[in-house]
Amino acid sequence: MSAAGTAAWSSPDVLRDPATGAWSGSFADLEIAGYHNPATGEVLTYFPVQH
Repeated sequence: MSAAGTAAWSSPDVLRDPATGAWSGSFADLEIAGYHNPATGEVLTYFPVQH
């Protein structure tokens, strides 16, 4: 995982939805979102969010 993805996954404001596997967090001035495996906690994908 890249530095931005790792930082967003570990950020204090990260939100994880165990029902859908969706997650979002922040790194610097970027919002990063993606999907994870709720059973294992493994990040499957992530991408920057455009507002």
